[in-house]
Amino acid sequence: MIDNDDEVIVLTENVTIFEGETRKRAVNIRKRSDKLIKFAIRRYTENGIIACRAFEFDKFYKDIDKSYIEMHHIRPICQYKNVQQEQFLEEALKNIVSLCANCHQVVHLHNPCLDVKKVENAIQFSFQKSAI
Repeated sequence: MIDNDDEVIVLTENVTIFEGETRKRAVNIRKRSDKLIKFAIRRYTENGIIACRAFEFDKFYKDIDKSYIEMHHIRPICQYKNVQQEQFLEEALKNIVSLCANCHQVVHLHNPCLDVKKVENAIQFSFQKSAI
């Protein structure tokens, strides 16, 4: 049984669902710089580990996978208007932080995006609370 605030849904074996239908979707995307991402990964890698800025991914997951990371643009590239923006690599790196996939999703749940520091503080508070 799933109890939502508005309704109670009783799950039975007779309920069917459909997934996997193929659909076409046309979207405009903004091209990210492969060169910037490669340099950012190099910058944020220490002792073979690419650290998440908000969460100690490598300590929590141990040896499961220390190499996966996503790069987050602090100033979203959607704010670059309709033109591509040319900038020096050092300047562009100041706009990039490394985040694990979960933290990256949480940051993007809000519009405008949550500040990475806010997510980091929430995680630290959660771990402190669970340690009590």
